[in-house]
This record gives sequence, structure tokens and C-alpha cells, in this order.
Amino acid sequence: MARSTREDLLRRAQTLFASRGFYGTSLANIADAEGVSKQALLHHFRSKERLYGEVLIAIAQHYEVLAEDVSRSHGEPGSWLVAFLHRLYEDARRDPERAQLLTRELLDNPSRAENAQSWALKPFLERLAHAVRQLPGAASLSQGEALAQVYPLLGALQYGLLSQPTLKAILPSREFKAFNQIQERALDALLGRALEPLTFSVPKAAQPSNPFAMRTSPDKP
Repeated sequence: MARSTREDLLRRAQTLFASRGFYGTSLANIADAEGVSKQALLHHFRSKERLYGEVLIAIAQHYEVLAEDVSRSHGEPGSWLVAFLHRLYEDARRDPERAQLLTRELLDNPSRAENAQSWALKPFLERLAHAVRQLPGAASLSQGEALAQVYPLLGALQYGLLSQPTLKAILPSREFKAFNQIQERALDALLGRALEPLTFSVPKAAQPSNPFAMRTSPDKP
């Protein structure tokens, strides 16, 4: 089935927002790249903010489909979480733009974050936190504490993929090939170890009354 003009515009917008960011992309850029007028673009999306939001909603819906697909074959929380993170990595390999936009939205939008009224990727993060809290010994974690356990893995899964242009320029071709061959195995090992601490109770960090009293080595007898 042929894609509609609206779908083509969304895909073009995803490409430009991924490469240039929200503030580095204008409606004129998107219209010119797709070969339509700015007025035609505004006919489908009333503003750049609305267009950007539609792109993020499409990404969030895509991740929800992936999550549900993984649920059908991995029922246990720990198994689901590792399998879903693997699926995100495979998805990022197929569509680096989607992964780049996820990274930008989570890390690279401090100005927009101050004024945003809604977050399309909020359910995605909440689902990850919920999965962590279902693990043995992690039920007492708050949503923020649970998300902190898995959040660094999102960067680990995508960083090597998003760094491909830089790595290709820095590394000799043989070393660049070796990097890509080893990376997936390294990520397998990382995911295998990352959630092990959550199989037992995770105590809250004690906050000393005097921060200067913290020691980096045991007291001598």
C-alpha cells in the first residue's frame, strides 16, 4: 500500500529532527526536503511543535508494539526486560534515526523540556521502571529508583550505533569492523550482569549529616 503524504512528511521530519534536533530543523527544511510548500506542510501539522510531537508519538507507539511482541514470548519480568532491551538494540540497528531521536528527546532537549506540556515517551520509561520493580527484591524501589537501574543501559545499547560515523573516521577499517563484531557480544554480557543486583534487596543510600565525613577507605583499628 502506498504511503500517504502525511506519512511521507512524518518520515522526512523524523530524519531531519534526528540529524539536526528540534531547534536545528525548520518547517521550511522539511517542506523543501519533501518537495512541498510550507503551507502544504501546515495543512497536515499546524506547527513545528505539533509535527515533532506526532513524530515522537509514532516512535512511542512503535516501542509499545515491540514491548507487546516481546511479552508474548517472555513472561517473566527479568526475562522480558533483557529481551526487550535486546529488541531495542536490534531496532536501533535497523533504524538509527529512531534511536537517535529517542536519545535526543531523553538527553538533548533542556530548553524544550522546560516548556513541554506532554511527553510522548513517558509510557515507555514507565514501562521500563515497572518491569524493574517486578524483579525479586526490587518491589520497594520508587519509580525513579527503578528507572535509575535501567536508564544507563539505554545509552549503552545505542551509543556505539549512533557513534558509527565518528568511529569509522577514527578507526582503521579493520578495527572498525572488529568493533562492530565485538559490540553485540559485549552488550550481551552487559545485559547479563546489569540486573543481578536486583535479585536481592536494594538498600537506600545513607545520607551522612556531614558530607565531609564520608571516607573512601575503612578506618584503621
